[in-house]
Amino acid sequence: MSRIASLAPRALRARFDALPGAVRGAAWMTLTGALFSLNSAAVREIADEVHPFEIAFFRSLIGLPLMLPWLLGVGLAGLATRNRGLYVARGTLSGVATMLWFLALALIPIADATAISFVSPIVTSIAAMVILRETMGLNRWTAVACGFAGVVVILRPGFEEVNTGTWLVLASTLCVAFNSVMVKTATRTDSPDTIAFYQIAIMVPVTLAPALFFWSWPTWHGWLWIAIIAMISTTAHRTLGRAFAAADVTAIQPFDFLRMPFAVAIGWAMFAELPDAWTWAGAVVIFAASATIAQRDAAARRRARAKAAR
Repeated sequence: MSRIASLAPRALRARFDALPGAVRGAAWMTLTGALFSLNSAAVREIADEVHPFEIAFFRSLIGLPLMLPWLLGVGLAGLATRNRGLYVARGTLSGVATMLWFLALALIPIADATAISFVSPIVTSIAAMVILRETMGLNRWTAVACGFAGVVVILRPGFEEVNTGTWLVLASTLCVAFNSVMVKTATRTDSPDTIAFYQIAIMVPVTLAPALFFWSWPTWHGWLWIAIIAMISTTAHRTLGRAFAAADVTAIQPFDFLRMPFAVAIGWAMFAELPDAWTWAGAVVIFAASATIAQRDAAARRRARAKAAR
């Protein structure tokens, strides 16, 4: 009986690995969206008890031993990289982005924060132009303009007060965008797990320094939620890497929008929060613009590969 039980996960994994890459990528991205939404809810749950900077620090600290099974499996060879300088910059940006995001979750509804965060691929497109010298055609600029119009729809400046939480989400999104450009470079040579390990390791000292200014030891209730946050977020970053490794961005990008209904459902169940129609409308506009940019980027990469193969 125990032998059958041990073989069952292997059989399921073999069947999953046999699926087309687009199907596997969609499954990984859907799981990632659910995990990130759960993580946001967990942060909001204890933000009044534990300062968000502390949550960010403990999330990274606990995340390191969660990566040990992978490290023991691949050995120190898994840490070999030529991108250490890049990882220091990326880990620093990740730490700042996480602290800003956690602060924002304590101030605004989860669904609102999630909707605004969809602008990240749009900002990433601009960051790629600045850092990687990628070209921006008229269609791409149009998609960028539409994405920012979606943000305006959600925020409605002049009609609604743009509070601190909103600005924190936008600042976090800016950090994530530049972070994504760095990932584009790192994935050329390193595995998703190597990238995740260095991110978590560098985030530990980056988040510790500001956390010390707001330090208070969590209660047992706080420790429980911190452990949950660390496990969920570490798993989410690894599933995200697998989503992008399994399929092209255009195949999995639509499934990223599932973060929105996940966030709405969890926000309603845990905090009785429901977004208004403007938030939904803005989220759809932003996501459509982001998907357009992702599709054009993927098409450009296919053309480049085809040209290089000639």
